[in-house]
Amino acid sequence: MVISDCVDMRQANQAIIRERHPIPAVDENLQNLNRSSVFSKLLTGHKPLEYIYSAKSKPNARISRWVLRLQPDRFKVVYIKGRNNIADPLSRLIQVNERKVEQTDTDDFVKLVTLHSVPKAMSVKQIEAESASDQVLKSVRNCIRTGTWPKGENKAHMIVKNELSVIGKLVLRGTRIVMPQTIRNTALKIAHEGHPGIVVMKRHLRTKVWWSEMDRDAEDVCKRCHACQVVSQTSNPEPVKSTELPKGPWQLIGADLMGPLPSGDSLFIVVDYYSRYVEVEIMRKTTTDRIIRSLRRMFQTHGLPLQIVTDNGPQFISGEFKDFMEQQNIEHRRVTPL
Repeated sequence: MVISDCVDMRQANQAIIRERHPIPAVDENLQNLNRSSVFSKLLTGHKPLEYIYSAKSKPNARISRWVLRLQPDRFKVVYIKGRNNIADPLSRLIQVNERKVEQTDTDDFVKLVTLHSVPKAMSVKQIEAESASDQVLKSVRNCIRTGTWPKGENKAHMIVKNELSVIGKLVLRGTRIVMPQTIRNTALKIAHEGHPGIVVMKRHLRTKVWWSEMDRDAEDVCKRCHACQVVSQTSNPEPVKSTELPKGPWQLIGADLMGPLPSGDSLFIVVDYYSRYVEVEIMRKTTTDRIIRSLRRMFQTHGLPLQIVTDNGPQFISGEFKDFMEQQNIEHRRVTPL
């Protein structure tokens, strides 16, 4: 007979699961103790309770409510060690069996990592056979086993020597297989299937294999691939927007500051867009007042322009400079400096 066909286990769970902890409080059991209110001692293995229920205690609001609920009862809380408290046996029944990690567990983990690091369409035997005959990996395996790295040899591998390990004839860097020279092109072809592009190809390679110039080799493969160049998105250059040439001299001028120079001075330069005529004034201080005084002298010589172009320097965005432009009826255009 199958009981599950007859009983709704959801109703059974509701009957089993309690809404609160099954162990009742002391005041909830007073009615079962003939309404007794006097206890000689209350033994507990919780040391703070001995102070909380004492006359010296100054508990917070929450603990004060506990004390008030037990105020009709007269008892004394006495602390006893846990080993002597018969009401607290379960905390000492747990036995922790610490199993030492054996060398075989480490070997099994490394083997598992190796199997997952093998690229698709390649086998562990193939990589191991090529690694056994690779002269560079032979030297690297010897350095890893002996712990000595001769100067001038295996520089690319010596940088990551703390990440290298050996299993059989294979060399691992972390969880990735160090590929021998003879089958690197095969790994590149596998990662390049579908023409995913440089970024995705590098990401595929980095999950499985490693060698010192892997990123550069992946970039070379994609740059030499005609299909990748055809489907790749080319970045269109920003269109060139030239400034419209004014109709006459000193109608449109540009102003900027250069410096400070090694002498501590700065150069205030004004250029006419039409004639490329340049006015230069040496300034010790580049305040807005000095800029305005210099422009007044230039305007007295050449006349007032229709428009002036500057960057967003503090001297040119100040309220004083704005008022000066409005008084002279000059249009001020601010642009981002190149």
